[in-house]
Amino acid sequence: MASKEFILQALKERIRIDGRKWHERRPLKYSFHKDSVIVQSCGTIVSCRTTVRVGVPSPFRPRAGVLSLSISLSQQCIDDENTDRDMIRDVLTSAFQGRSCAVDLESLVIKPHKMCFIISLDIRIMRNMGSVCSVAIAAGTAGLMNARVPYWEMVQEEVTNDDGNIITRDRVKIFEEKERIPNPITLIMTPFGSEFCYLLPEAVGSIPEPYVIDPLIEETKLAENTLICVCNAQKELIGMRVCGGTGIKIDSMGDIVDIAGEFAREERRRVSDILKEVEAERKRVFEELYVDKDRVCPVK
Repeated sequence: MASKEFILQALKERIRIDGRKWHERRPLKYSFHKDSVIVQSCGTIVSCRTTVRVGVPSPFRPRAGVLSLSISLSQQCIDDENTDRDMIRDVLTSAFQGRSCAVDLESLVIKPHKMCFIISLDIRIMRNMGSVCSVAIAAGTAGLMNARVPYWEMVQEEVTNDDGNIITRDRVKIFEEKERIPNPITLIMTPFGSEFCYLLPEAVGSIPEPYVIDPLIEETKLAENTLICVCNAQKELIGMRVCGGTGIKIDSMGDIVDIAGEFAREERRRVSDILKEVEAERKRVFEELYVDKDRVCPVK
């Protein structure tokens, strides 16, 4: 790990120790699997497993499905004093379960009060080398974009009642993947986060933009505070979290929100392009495994 003196000298010369420019990000790398995704940003690694099951709606929202969120840390992160689990949980909860939930929960209802789909996001922080919240938000959003909800429809069936009479009743039929290709989750928004590190005056002196984007842990240790800004693909601000003992001047906030909004829009587009290839491969495998040439099998 680089010494404090070395990092300070580099920052004073407007150089970052990993070779990046002052406001340059580390690229996010996505690895998609059937129900999970792993997102890497150099040394920071986060996984997200998305599961969908049938359950009962909350009594407080009987006409909506449920989105649950769990966060866990690897032992390495648990032992690392630079990984704040409570802060990560607060940021992710705000991004996915805040006043504007990322998922259209009403689209998950099967029968009001009785049956709905429950989506579980299980996010695991595997390694933290800086900007862990923004990587975790990207993993959660990519996990939701990658997940699928089983196709279902209401069918009628004949049954015998207690009196021995045959009656017709409605029944929910949930199709297996081999019967019908599942549907994408309906998302209201796709949050992505950006982290900004406001450096100590001793680190940068008097410069117009005393912050770096996507900070390393070493840079965070030299910060007055760290700002996490969450936006959606429409460049709208979803949430903001300041970590540190000092405030941030309001006149710098406009530029920060613009930077975070532009990143959210571009990253949403990039993940969508990756998933188009993933979805094409899924359909190809589906047709090879399940499509009966003698009947029509719906492929959307």
